Amino acid sequence: MGAFSLVELVVVIGLVMILIGLSLPALAGSYSRAHLTKDMVMLRQTATVVTQYAADFGEVYPLWGEYESPWIAAMGWPKPMLERGYFGSLREIDPKVNEEETNFRVAMTMCAVYDWRLMRPGHTVPGSDAHWSPVRTDEVLFPSGKGLMFVASNGIDPPDQSARAFCCTDLWLFPVAMADGSVTTGNYIEFNGGQPVWEENGIGVPVETTWLGIHGLDRK
Repeated sequence: MGAFSLVELVVVIGLVMILIGLSLPALAGSYSRAHLTKDMVMLRQTATVVTQYAADFGEVYPLWGEYESPWIAAMGWPKPMLERGYFGSLREIDPKVNEEETNFRVAMTMCAVYDWRLMRPGHTVPGSDAHWSPVRTDEVLFPSGKGLMFVASNGIDPPDQSARAFCCTDLWLFPVAMADGSVTTGNYIEFNGGQPVWEENGIGVPVETTWLGIHGLDRK
């Protein structure tokens, strides 16, 4: 049997490269879907434990009282849960967190630790004047439409995107746990009813600082 000629070899290599090029988008899509599915499962489990914590502590969402700022209080939601043994570590919540714990991705809505009356257009206050406030689970008017927690970054964002990518891009779908325990996906535009995001003193970002707070809607 004769060997391949140089022309035949080039043709074969060219065909292989074309097939690889055609398959890459499908592989990338499968990779993204696999990560999204894992994050949805992780977020559902986390939201369930958060709900249990609230049930054990007067129906109040996790609140770390040493902070004045509601933004910092919302980011500190794991601390009381770690302290009381609901989770063993941040890695138990988010397996993708690094050793320095600087890329923890699971965020709780600030609406869960802030007075909804200060989250109305014309009634907001500058961040320096904002203070956290305990919020009870039974204050949520539309549990199936109010986002409670979300995975703020999918871990495979392009390097030039913000770590808090959910509020900044429509390129990816992100998991969001609703206050009724269900988990859905979408980008910030979809969670804003397809309308442009309008902020006032940081209030108005879907899920993170929803208009009307815990009384507001992220999904209609």
